[in-house]
Amino acid sequence: SDGLASPKLSLVFGPWADTEYSISLGYGFHSNDARGTTITVDPVSGDPVERVDALVRAKGAEIGLRNASLRGLQTTLTAFLLDIDSELLFIGDAGNTEASRPSRRYGLEWTNYYTPLRWLTFDADFSFSRAEFKDPDPAGRHIPGAVERVIAAGATIHDLGGYFAALR
Repeated sequence: SDGLASPKLSLVFGPWADTEYSISLGYGFHSNDARGTTITVDPVSGDPVERVDALVRAKGAEIGLRNASLRGLQTTLTAFLLDIDSELLFIGDAGNTEASRPSRRYGLEWTNYYTPLRWLTFDADFSFSRAEFKDPDPAGRHIPGAVERVIAAGATIHDLGGYFAALR
């Protein structure tokens, strides 16, 4: 077992002219694969291996705004920064993940909900980020497999006499 305190602070200001402003700071964590926290011997080679920490510290901050001045539309724009003490990397040859170097992610997220009719909502989320290792290493700062662009969108029919449907 393991434990980690994760204090956070969020402040929201407004609304002024249907706009709220926010800032958030805090600590969090990611959990490593539980097998890595108990392992003592590599199952393939039989060599001794070091255990990984069950919980890895993360520190983050974000600043954003939410606007609802157009009828039926709510849009949020947020800039973020996230530092993680140990990045998890997928090792394709071994088919597992392993703890690695400290990392930093930063970027923008833009979230939109549009409800033109009381029973119909469209949503679209855009996320653009940069992920890199924080420490110098001959291997470079690039994090293999890091997702740096995500776009998700959909339409939802709801509140129609108990029926609902969604297309994503």
